[in-house]
Amino acid sequence: MATNHIVKSYDQELAQLVSYAAQMGSLVEQQLAAAIQAIHARDNEIAGRTFASDTAIDTLENDLNELALRILALRQPMASDLRLIIGSMKIARDLERIGDYAASLAKRSRNLNAVEKISPTMTLVRMANQVAPILKQIVDAYTNSDIDKATAAYEQDDIIDDSYHKLITELMQYMQKHPESIKECTHLLFMAKNLERIGDRATNIAETVHFIVKGSMPFIRKPKVLPDLNK
Repeated sequence: MATNHIVKSYDQELAQLVSYAAQMGSLVEQQLAAAIQAIHARDNEIAGRTFASDTAIDTLENDLNELALRILALRQPMASDLRLIIGSMKIARDLERIGDYAASLAKRSRNLNAVEKISPTMTLVRMANQVAPILKQIVDAYTNSDIDKATAAYEQDDIIDDSYHKLITELMQYMQKHPESIKECTHLLFMAKNLERIGDRATNIAETVHFIVKGSMPFIRKPKVLPDLNK
């Protein structure tokens, strides 16, 4: 997101804005990876460490918003600069929420670790491993103003939704056969929803990246289709 202003401090402020969001993205990627590892390895220590990034992510979001507001007040930006500032604030909000979803995954993983492992857990891990690369892709798209990466990440949302629907169906069938595991399956239902929402937030960021770079919102959102629980 190269800029070239007469006032060099203005360029530095915009670069710092992008840096805050990029740091947030890196921390959120690490947080999600740790949550997935905690689920797969059934490791409560890793799950506990996942929460450690929350404060740093929140601090970076606050720093980004304060800087953005200061730039808006003092620089009166226009055109691409204005899109970058507003878009970065939106992206920071989406990243902060993704961090919250990752923390929720880790929290619920500790509940699963307290009981015997059930088979749908691995289906959840496979879904999580589909989501994680999309998050990295979308952070890279933002930091490099890469429209192609943003579009590719956006187009993977259908894959995440399909995995979510299949997992919901699997969990419903599992609960019917194993009613003693309803509590564990309920945790997995919430965790699956967290992953689906991470995909949605990544979609939001893809749209915002395109807006920042091109000044338009090219994607036409498809209506969400609820899973058929009668199958």
